Amino acid sequence: MIIVTGGAGFIGSNLIEDILKDDNDVIIIDNLSSGSRYNINERAKLIISDVSKYKEIEFLEKFKGEEVSIIHLAAIVSVDEVRENPIRGIEVNVNGTSNILELARKLDAYITIASSAAVYGEKEKMPIDEDDEKKPINLYGFTKLMGEEMLLSYIKEYGLKGSALRLFNVYGPKMKKGPYAGVIQIFIEKLLKNETPIIHGDGKNTRDFIYVKDVTNAFINAIKFKASGIYNIGTGKEITIKELLDVIEKIIGKYKEPIYDEPRKNDIKKSVAKIEKAKKELNWEPIYSLEEGLKKTINYIYSKI
Repeated sequence: MIIVTGGAGFIGSNLIEDILKDDNDVIIIDNLSSGSRYNINERAKLIISDVSKYKEIEFLEKFKGEEVSIIHLAAIVSVDEVRENPIRGIEVNVNGTSNILELARKLDAYITIASSAAVYGEKEKMPIDEDDEKKPINLYGFTKLMGEEMLLSYIKEYGLKGSALRLFNVYGPKMKKGPYAGVIQIFIEKLLKNETPIIHGDGKNTRDFIYVKDVTNAFINAIKFKASGIYNIGTGKEITIKELLDVIEKIIGKYKEPIYDEPRKNDIKKSVAKIEKAKKELNWEPIYSLEEGLKKTINYIYSKI
């Protein structure tokens, strides 16, 4: 059996689709604060619970003695949202992770958790290696780093079997909308609505954008191989924000000169993953090109407008 926290969200709902292809029994734990029950395949069982409150997930202890794997995705994933709601960000990202780790310990379950490239902070040397110094520059990054450190402590002190996947910039169908949406979602929506896209800063900041199905494959392989440790999950390729907009405009067939606005607070300049460790130990590598992933994403967003 596989327990997926945050399974009604962007990455989680895409992951559930893939897990169910192998006829696995799946339980989703989600409070639906940002996810949607409409994202969920009806073959998965949804339990509306808040991971930051152990009493709400304690019932899962009844599965002790069964073979259980846990994929922990539940989090507040926006840097801006955590900055604006720091107490809730810590409750979910730190307390929630500690609760799920404790559940995994009691169940003797394998666990893999979603971490973030935000743990690295600003780096000069690229690509970023898993062993590079961790110096997050925002509260969100600190909460994800604390999750990793707790995982490593549980592995060392209790013999827990687990891993953390440091996700770079994930995009694809079912991305979050609204004020905390990611840049790809925003650019696509703006262009499809014939509105002018906005770039924060000079557009020269780089990111490593990875398609969501490549990410779900990484989580599935982490469980399959019972991986232990920390892994970067990206493509190993970087693109500037302005170049990203150019690619999206070319695919959609609409061209708008962007408005250049003030840079976002604590926005890093460069980010690209070194992924050799994941390739070797997870038997994984990304298969979707940026253009292919963007086409699938654009088609999905267009179908929902």
